[in-house]
Amino acid sequence: MTRTYVRTGEVRDGWVAVTTGLKAGEQVVSAGQMKLRNGSRVLIDNSVEPILGAAP
Repeated sequence: MTRTYVRTGEVRDGWVAVTTGLKAGEQVVSAGQMKLRNGSRVLIDNSVEPILGAAP
């Protein structure tokens, strides 16, 4: 895991557009990111699906 800075854009229905800083197929940490450091081990858990259209 390596920290990468991104630029965000439009927010719609709880979803945020990332306009720069990511390449196709890269994954993003969406919870617990404040505890991460470069080289941290990350466990990917996709068992919780986002609710489309849910308010943030």
